Amino acid sequence: MTTLASERLRLRPLVEADAEAMAALLEHDVEATAMTARIPLPCTAVAARVWILLAAGPPAYTFAIERRDDGAFLGAVGFVLLPEAAGLGYWLGRRYWGLGYATEAAALALAHAHDLGATRAEAETFPENAASARVLAKLGFRVIGEVTRDLPRRGGPRTLVQWECRLT
Repeated sequence: MTTLASERLRLRPLVEADAEAMAALLEHDVEATAMTARIPLPCTAVAARVWILLAAGPPAYTFAIERRDDGAFLGAVGFVLLPEAAGLGYWLGRRYWGLGYATEAAALALAHAHDLGATRAEAETFPENAASARVLAKLGFRVIGEVTRDLPRRGGPRTLVQWECRLT
């Protein structure tokens, strides 16, 4: 898998060794972790290692987000390549929220998905996750509906907002 870069960020393949850094950002931040559908709660180093092993395998393209100037691990972004579409997902440690990193990292990942043949992208957010909704809107996503999914680690059936955008 390739490494991607922007002015401020580098995306490199997420590896098992990133589990400690992931846990350091998420283990004690239940609120942030609960805004994701799949990250383990609590996100211990052991749980993060298992999540990475599952998230980083084909057909997923999962990247660690690093700041270029100091190599700080900020979070992860990736997509599952579906026929003609990319299912996008991302998370950042709370201390990196509100700085444009999620939008920048997701834009890099989506450009890579387009290079691999995806013509559109899909994403889902919890209705209460306004920050993630803003990221998707900045990237050109639009709401296409809602769906209820059974998310046992998030309390059972949950409503998710569905988003879509064309990749050009």
